[in-house]
Amino acid sequence: MRRNAVYGVPVMQPDDWKAQGACREYGLPDLWFSTDEEHIAVAVCQGCQMLRRCRDTALANKETFGTWGGLTQRQLRNLVKGEA
Repeated sequence: MRRNAVYGVPVMQPDDWKAQGACREYGLPDLWFSTDEEHIAVAVCQGCQMLRRCRDTALANKETFGTWGGLTQRQLRNLVKGEA
């Protein structure tokens, strides 16, 4: 995170929210991309302060793989296709 040159206060960059996600405590990338374990990933997301930002980013980028913002792969695909 960089600091504002005039006021010296932290300024979030576009991807800085990722460093604040609850998922950062889990070093298992497969957890977020496994349909067998997506219920665990969704549970981690539910308590995350970045859930909305993560979900919005995933939808804006049309992500269809992995668990993002508490949404499963199936849910993401349906939302990206406009079915939900």
